[in-house]
Amino acid sequence: MARALVTGITGFAGRHLARALGEDAHELFGLVRHAASPPGQPSPGSWSVPARDRAEDDAGFTPIVGDISERASLERAFLECRPDWIFHLAGRAFVPESWERPEEHLLVNLLGTLNVLEAARRAAAGARIVLAGSGEVYGFSVQSGVPVDEQTLCQPSTPYAVSKLAADLLGLDYHRRYGLQVVRLRLFNHTGPGQRADFVLPSFARQIALIETGAAPPRISVGDLDVERVFTDVRDVARAYVAAARGGQAGACYNVGRSPSYRVRELLGKLLARARVAIEIVVDPARLRPGQVRSIECDPRRFMGDTGWAPAVPIDRTLEDLLDHWRRQAAQGEEKDR
Repeated sequence: MARALVTGITGFAGRHLARALGEDAHELFGLVRHAASPPGQPSPGSWSVPARDRAEDDAGFTPIVGDISERASLERAFLECRPDWIFHLAGRAFVPESWERPEEHLLVNLLGTLNVLEAARRAAAGARIVLAGSGEVYGFSVQSGVPVDEQTLCQPSTPYAVSKLAADLLGLDYHRRYGLQVVRLRLFNHTGPGQRADFVLPSFARQIALIETGAAPPRISVGDLDVERVFTDVRDVARAYVAAARGGQAGACYNVGRSPSYRVRELLGKLLARARVAIEIVVDPARLRPGQVRSIECDPRRFMGDTGWAPAVPIDRTLEDLLDHWRRQAAQGEEKDR
């Protein structure tokens, strides 16, 4: 039975990955910064994210103290739990924020990855290491309507993307130089229950939920609805992480995402069709991004061929679960963005 350690286990994708690993009866460890248990949880032993902060499908895990900014703490954690699989998900992930705090994105995403790799080299050299990268690394090379494969030139267009590409290449270097079993995933947009409302579909779902409770007027603020983007269910992405650990080729990079893409207008229409009240659409100029690529397509065939992974969650279920999540949040008065 594989022993798995996940950094960023309390984040959006990390929680769903914990569930996916739990279903396969893996021994699961989650990196946490402090030894104290979360509020209302016993200590020591396995615990889940506190109810207010967790996705609906969290699984329990055994906490192990460590911080990706402190290499020594990672070495101690790896020596303690002796992982067969390391999933490195911790990092900064909100692209627009990287323009405001570029240093923070580089420190966390690049140096954090360096610390994970170096600690693994010293304390868990035989582990499979799955790095959570991003399709944002292709940046300026993306052409509207042209599927992006792994041969597409990487030309990052944001500080976030620069940090993720640097971390990606660092993983390749550690594989070639030290023989670490690093698998690099380049993940395109994924969404689902538990995602923060900074992102487009959770933003729509949250606004609808608040309108239904009467906490907001019957108007939904939107940006450009006619762009096409990749939207993969986070539960499919969680399965992709596991598939990468099992069957990905060490040293390889893989695009992960659903194909074809969806027009944002179509998905908003599906959400509004599920709304319990009539809602007006209002374009907010602050949400518009002039000059953006109209259509982004992911080509995941390399990953599907090597691992057998394929998206399985229908988009309608993703939207239904996303809306139900925000309805529960609204009903509990939890209106704060997550």
